[in-house]
Amino acid sequence: MSSNILDEFNRLYPAVAGVLAGVALAVLLSSPAAAQGLEPEDEVEYATFRSVPKFRAYLPAEVDLSPKFPKPGNQGDQGSCTAWATGYALRTYYEYKNYPPESIPLHNAISPAFLYNQVKSRNSNCLVGTRISSTLKFLQNTGAVTMADFPYSREECSRQPPQTVLSKAGDFRINDWQRINFKKLDDVKGQLAAGHPVVFGMYVSDPFLEHRSDAVYNRVSDRNHGFAHAMVLVGYSDKRRALKLMNSWGSDWGNNGFAWVAYDAFVASTNSAFTMRAPSKELPKPKVVAVVTQEPVAPVPQPAPEPKPVIKKTPKPQPAPEPKPVVKVAPKPQPAPEPKPVVKVAPKPQPQPKPVAKVVAKVTPKPPPKPVRLSKADVKQKVRAVLNQFRCAGFSFTQPARTSIALNGYLASEKDLLSLKQGLEKIPSLKTERLNVAVRTWPQCEAMQTFAEPLLTPRGLTVKALSAKGGRVLTEGEKLIVEVTTPDFPSYVYVTYLQAGGDAVHLIRPDASGKPYPPNKTLTFGNDPTKISFEIASPFGKEMIIAVATSKPLEKSALEIVEEERSYLSSFRQAILQQIGENRKGPAAATYGLLTTRPKAR
Repeated sequence: MSSNILDEFNRLYPAVAGVLAGVALAVLLSSPAAAQGLEPEDEVEYATFRSVPKFRAYLPAEVDLSPKFPKPGNQGDQGSCTAWATGYALRTYYEYKNYPPESIPLHNAISPAFLYNQVKSRNSNCLVGTRISSTLKFLQNTGAVTMADFPYSREECSRQPPQTVLSKAGDFRINDWQRINFKKLDDVKGQLAAGHPVVFGMYVSDPFLEHRSDAVYNRVSDRNHGFAHAMVLVGYSDKRRALKLMNSWGSDWGNNGFAWVAYDAFVASTNSAFTMRAPSKELPKPKVVAVVTQEPVAPVPQPAPEPKPVIKKTPKPQPAPEPKPVVKVAPKPQPAPEPKPVVKVAPKPQPQPKPVAKVVAKVTPKPPPKPVRLSKADVKQKVRAVLNQFRCAGFSFTQPARTSIALNGYLASEKDLLSLKQGLEKIPSLKTERLNVAVRTWPQCEAMQTFAEPLLTPRGLTVKALSAKGGRVLTEGEKLIVEVTTPDFPSYVYVTYLQAGGDAVHLIRPDASGKPYPPNKTLTFGNDPTKISFEIASPFGKEMIIAVATSKPLEKSALEIVEEERSYLSSFRQAILQQIGENRKGPAAATYGLLTTRPKAR
């Protein structure tokens, strides 16, 4: 083990450096290796595993969960990629996903050695691979332990944990796991958007070993032209048309241990994909300490001193006079001697019980906050912070004065609208001069996100959805007439009807001639039953018609007449992003029209 590897390890693992010193766990941060170790799933058994439901909900244009993961490690020369992907990466993610980014204590990451050493065949060498499903079963039934309790060593893989370590494994059991139909990218992206990374097996070849950049990897490999390797998907980007993955070949591989793989290459090269559910550790709440002061306590009164007894003194008797000559006179009767005074001693007063001093705890009230005077930039920042809380939404606002805004936009529900108003009310001194925010339920809100840029510049493109009577409320059985005015450039026009039930019906597509429509031309569809007609039927409700015009045909031009909204939104988003992306192929415009449908009176 080189000294620079040890230094790096000691820096990242200060709490366990002493325990793990001399152990080959420093391979975590070493140069990349070429070990793999995935045993592909049995196709028949794989089909029997429970699978996640088909995803039909909102998808953002990009997701990145990588900040919640530990630093990418290196499996070294062992075939332990499955344990690294499911344990070190994925189970550690769930344990600490509630913590702030980059605050994961790496010494508490899940040990891949604990999983690999027990899941692989006993007495086999360290190159043998394991299945993802086998490791997930082990995690559900037995659990896992941390690197501190069972360090990773690339020198050997037969070491088994003692009972003292095994007894801790239950703390890291997972609750459930399921397979994913990896050929349906929306199902994969739906898990990522919900905060659930995907562990997957993929065939890769030598160019993948040498990948050293942030560029999108787009090579396709299979069983005959590559080797199986397990990794974790941590995000996606429709703009890049790629999925982001975390590998176990060290931080020198890819872009700091992460890489992008093209959507098409992923679907063509992958052989299995799974997601798990596991408990997460809650972030400790800060302790609130009340500041308590005591009022001055009056001194305890002392009992009065006992009074001294008062003694009345008897007067001293006078001496008897000398006798005079005796004259016999009848003796004068002597007065009876005065009785001795009785000295009464006052009883000793009983001391009064000592009063108990009451100690009253007084919580010093927090003084009212001083009025905050926000700058114009502060107000803008706080408004943006409120708006960024909403996912299927879009906003624009102006700031006529320092503390006033005029807000336009849309969001997905009445509940979101209420939350928006409450959030704005909490900004000190903010005045909302105009709040023009509409509720556009999904999939309408995502459609408006998908076409956000071309919607900003419709360039004369318009669309109207009308009944034969000219109104925008259509009853069951009525004929729908669509009127489109093309933009100010020759264009290919796509008109799609987003029904209340969720399906996307493609009303108008480029015709077989392959020629664009001329600029500023008004086209009417549905008024000539000999050509094409549209009749209102269930489901009913608030609906939307979207018109998209592009200077070049979109990639997805061979559309099914009816497809699910999720498939429509994903395919059009990728096609539009490619049209207006870095390799801009020409202008694009979009607009929409709203209508309401209702059942016929019975």
